[in-house]
Amino acid sequence: MKTEDISLFHRIVEKKSINDTAAQLSIPKSTISRRLKSLEEELSIKLFHRHGREMVPTAAGERFYQQTISMISELENLVSGLNTDKAPLSGKLRIQMLPLPKASHLCSLIFSFIDKHPQIDVELLVTTEPLDMVKHNLDVAFRIGIQTEDADLVVRPLFEREVHFYASPAYIEEHGNLCSAMDLEKHNCILYRFMSSKVINDTSDFSNLGNIKLKGNLITNSVAFAKMAAIEGKGIACLPNDFVQSQVENGDLIKVLPEIESVKGIYNIVYPSRAYLSRPAKEFIDFVLKEVKNNGFDFTSKSIDEEYWL
Repeated sequence: MKTEDISLFHRIVEKKSINDTAAQLSIPKSTISRRLKSLEEELSIKLFHRHGREMVPTAAGERFYQQTISMISELENLVSGLNTDKAPLSGKLRIQMLPLPKASHLCSLIFSFIDKHPQIDVELLVTTEPLDMVKHNLDVAFRIGIQTEDADLVVRPLFEREVHFYASPAYIEEHGNLCSAMDLEKHNCILYRFMSSKVINDTSDFSNLGNIKLKGNLITNSVAFAKMAAIEGKGIACLPNDFVQSQVENGDLIKVLPEIESVKGIYNIVYPSRAYLSRPAKEFIDFVLKEVKNNGFDFTSKSIDEEYWL
């Protein structure tokens, strides 16, 4: 019984599809079907029920999955450890990045990692939505705090961003200044929502404000769009302080309620807790955490336009 066939079986369980598994691993569907059939014959059990295009494990298949997932992980970890000092780091690394300010600095880390390990194939997905890491075969993802509620993810913080409320002078002139935090309820606020979460329409993250309900006629999952809307006078937006520094300096935006304390948002590196971490993924995670600890994000490279990432 080949361990790579068992690993392939695990991938089909996690993706629930031979087609998706084939596309993800760049293996012909016929090859996957043949290897799956061979594994079933060797085990003398049926591993899947087929419901349309979806592959659902049988009771026996589910037991086999649960009992072998840790075994295969431990075996591959052992082999990887034995080869660590002998072979250069190679393989594939699939990363998802949330396009937020400072995300371009993480690209500098990825480039440095590639330079250090040129035999690694890196695939970078930039999306505002937190993807299912197992289903999409992701090794590592960079996300903000509100996107890391999945109990199956290991979450390691990287850096904090201070955010505050901002509006254009034109908006304040038309709708009036805010005398207290409670006045936020009377104003049009630009709200956020990621497709996998509810609308973020309160101030519960601001420890000194309490839970003030916000309302507005514009909802987005893009920080850049929220900034543009605020500049155009469409409402009050909660934005990273450093992201709007130049707009505040040139008068396009005004900090609303400057007396209240800014809230800290945390940017994290996350990875599946149950899934096997490949050697490239482990090395990359260790590399990122070490570089952030030693150097922070004081990168000098400006080759990537921040606006592109937002």
